Amino acid sequence: MPERDSLLKDYMSNKTIFADVFNFMIYEGEQVLKPENLSTLSPETVVLQDAADGKLIPSHRIRDLLMAATIMTDGRVAYAALGIENQTQVDAAMPARNMHYDSSYYMLQVEKIAAVRRAKGEKPIKGKFSSKFRRGDLLIPTVTATLFFSPERWTGPRTLYDMFGYVDPRLKRFLPNYSANIIVPTELEERDFRKMTTELRLLLEGVKYSKDQKLFRELIQNNQLFESVPARTAKVLRALLKIKLTIPKNEEPVNMCKAIEDMVAEGREEGRVEGREEERAKTFKLLSGLVSDGFLPLEEAAKRAGVSVAEFQSMTA
Repeated sequence: MPERDSLLKDYMSNKTIFADVFNFMIYEGEQVLKPENLSTLSPETVVLQDAADGKLIPSHRIRDLLMAATIMTDGRVAYAALGIENQTQVDAAMPARNMHYDSSYYMLQVEKIAAVRRAKGEKPIKGKFSSKFRRGDLLIPTVTATLFFSPERWTGPRTLYDMFGYVDPRLKRFLPNYSANIIVPTELEERDFRKMTTELRLLLEGVKYSKDQKLFRELIQNNQLFESVPARTAKVLRALLKIKLTIPKNEEPVNMCKAIEDMVAEGREEGRVEGREEERAKTFKLLSGLVSDGFLPLEEAAKRAGVSVAEFQSMTA
């Protein structure tokens, strides 16, 4: 797995940041989902499927992150399984892919309930239920969010309907739609970023403006939050944006404002060096031409260039 993907997976597995995603997406920034009410679930879903010979074969599905959530709303307790998919490129199959993850998790729940019944020695009720999932058994709802860590637009399908061609309207009434719930930085406004309460805001803002150096620099300089960016966020920004950024060994916060200024100063110095090299090359070319045309002795040309005759000859060969 590339370092960038590993960093993103580790970063989003932080429960405070994980909760921030869903509080933003579902609850408009209201702090409904609490980090302490999240517990990590296995991202791998193994569902038993019927084979042609009647045997059960395992089907594996691995998503980026999945957590169980206990949510208090209106004095009532609700449970949900929340998943996150990290994307740095557009995936045209995203709605179908996420739907597969979620439906596989529903089937996993069915299998677990059936396994409990088998362990208890319970048998299917004849004439009523063909499986061991019965009326009264309940599933935990599953929601998956897709985070697009790119300064580009999302140009792929967002819903299952987007993946279809023409569908007879009468048929469409019987086709359930499915949304990939994609969070795209370039579509977020300042009011959206303000709904985020963790450094996730800094990460997504940085990604949004990274394509335009002027806007990116203005963002860093005009937002005081970038004066103390947590090391974990700075690491992800460095990997995503491919910028030179020194992370303290003691994991202290990074002053992105100073880092950007240092990068700009370094760029200017590199430009000056390149300019001097370009001027020197032009000088050698001019002197070499004068020597070739017989207007200037080789020794004089080398003297004017500040090098030995042998060096002058090697550099103009």
